[in-house]
Amino acid sequence: MDAAQQLTHVDGSGRASMVDVAGKPPSSRSASASCLVLLGRPAFDLVKANALAKGDVLSIAQIAGIQGAKQTSALIPLCHNILLSKVAVQLSLVEEAAAVAITATAKCVGQTGVEMEALTAAGVAALTVYDMCKAVSKDIEITALRLDAKEGGKSGSWLRPTSSSSSSSGSGSGSGSGSSSSSCRGAAEISAHNNADLVYNILTDYDSCARVFRNIADTKTVFTPEGGKQVVQACGWSFLAFKGTFDVALAVTEEPGQRLLVFRLVESSFMTDFEGRWQVSPSAPGCCRVEHVLAVKPLLAIPAAVAPYTSSIFKKQVALLLQDLQAEIERQAAAQAPGN
Repeated sequence: MDAAQQLTHVDGSGRASMVDVAGKPPSSRSASASCLVLLGRPAFDLVKANALAKGDVLSIAQIAGIQGAKQTSALIPLCHNILLSKVAVQLSLVEEAAAVAITATAKCVGQTGVEMEALTAAGVAALTVYDMCKAVSKDIEITALRLDAKEGGKSGSWLRPTSSSSSSSGSGSGSGSGSSSSSCRGAAEISAHNNADLVYNILTDYDSCARVFRNIADTKTVFTPEGGKQVVQACGWSFLAFKGTFDVALAVTEEPGQRLLVFRLVESSFMTDFEGRWQVSPSAPGCCRVEHVLAVKPLLAIPAAVAPYTSSIFKKQVALLLQDLQAEIERQAAAQAPGN
């Protein structure tokens, strides 16, 4: 057996043994973990309204998760007592799944990793949510507790792969992996009382995207040596408990005659595949219909417990983009009205 595949907490006689890390040089280390608490609708609605008798579930669970990370070595027998430099716990409500999504990150400068601290933080936060809600429902389920990423140490960096890249054979999508490899897809449309060309011009004014759309922090247009057009954006992204601003480069295909606009992924730090499609079609005189379809495959695998709800989550994301577009259409229409 390869040395990397051997259990490090077992000695030559098969007995439990704490690993000696004295000879390792200290280095910067971090780890992130996540899990889901499926509350069910009655408990979820009470948590959302902050109406449970025990108090603010999300705030208390957040503190409990941080406390849990600091107690990891007392809970897990062979874990080292680590001097943590940072523990962060985030809890987010997932309306479509009636769930709480939890992420935890631990950091240190030390001789061993903080994977267990991140996992313990997420797990204790989840157990706290359960404890505070159990009087309402006994059917609450804690699921998909997992390490998502780690950095530092002898083994270097690791990021949980999607199911499609981690499966060893054609055993079916996500079979046995606890996650879904399918893309997240959302589609929606609006009707606008404006000229279709005006709406299409708004969509192709890439330098104004950060002003029009709430999820775009910055954008710029670049041209490839072959003459292709790319849009590079800093996007604010929120999916389950994963939040942040990420850079993405998208290749743009414009078909003005059809008022069709297609974005495809070139490079991204948070997704492995992407296609965004806008179609502006004339309807009644002076009116048009705008359709937007968004398909995304996140870099992190989607936990199986929440995978059935991803379509609803992304439909909501698309609806918000169309709301932003509608507001910009109305703003420009007002600016062009007589007397302005």
